Amino acid sequence: MGYLSAAGQTDTLVINNNKIDFGQRSAKNRPIDAIIIHSTYYNWDGAPFLLENIISVFRAYGVSAHYIIDRKGNVFSLVNERNIAFHAGAGIFPDGATKGANDRSIGIELMTNFYSSPTDAQMESLVKLVANIQRRYNIKYILRHSDIAPDRKTDPWHFDWDLFLDKLKNTNKRVILRMKN
Repeated sequence: MGYLSAAGQTDTLVINNNKIDFGQRSAKNRPIDAIIIHSTYYNWDGAPFLLENIISVFRAYGVSAHYIIDRKGNVFSLVNERNIAFHAGAGIFPDGATKGANDRSIGIELMTNFYSSPTDAQMESLVKLVANIQRRYNIKYILRHSDIAPDRKTDPWHFDWDLFLDKLKNTNKRVILRMKN
């Protein structure tokens, strides 16, 4: 049945509000038809999966994502969905022609590195978050970062894409996001 309760019931995903003020641009009424999934970690000295460390790297590079999911499955909202987050770079969609991934997508980062797979808790939160986004927008693409930039990106790392898509397909889409300050 997937990660969510039976059809007709509602599940809740708590979103921790941790807005940042960089790596984004304000937008009004932007079309959102894609979700792009990434991997991230802190690759300098220190804790690789500490949120503050990862945000410091984002700040240094002027990038961001709409959401980041930590190893325990906690979801943090970094950028309002209505705004453009700089998470995808210069990528091209699978149709071979569509560009402007940042302008039309929601970026989700998973805290993983080259040596670790997403945890079960991360996968559960990711499925719930993507299910909710699909319900609210006309999503045409759910992509890996490597799908739009195969010559320069390899993430998400150690991610069982087929398992994720199967869980998403077989899950109840009635997920409520509850913001927590």
